[in-house]
Amino acid sequence: MDQNQAPLFEALKKHTEHNSVSFHVPGHKSGKVFTSEAESFHSLLPYDLTELQGLDDLHQPEGPIKQAELLASDLYQTDQTFF
Repeated sequence: MDQNQAPLFEALKKHTEHNSVSFHVPGHKSGKVFTSEAESFHSLLPYDLTELQGLDDLHQPEGPIKQAELLASDLYQTDQTFF
């Protein structure tokens, strides 16, 4: 397998590039409601998302999460890997 792939990160990145308005959990709204005290987390919070269309379902992965699990399993030479 091509370990240079990052399917889950790419899906998250693609989603954040659409500048969507967040009406779902988590409640920090991509970091927009954090105070300056949490400034070091601002670059990460837009990627803290729930199961949205195009981002897959953690409990029954079929898309980018499944692809990332297969890559991790291949890298660590395990029978299966779950996130």
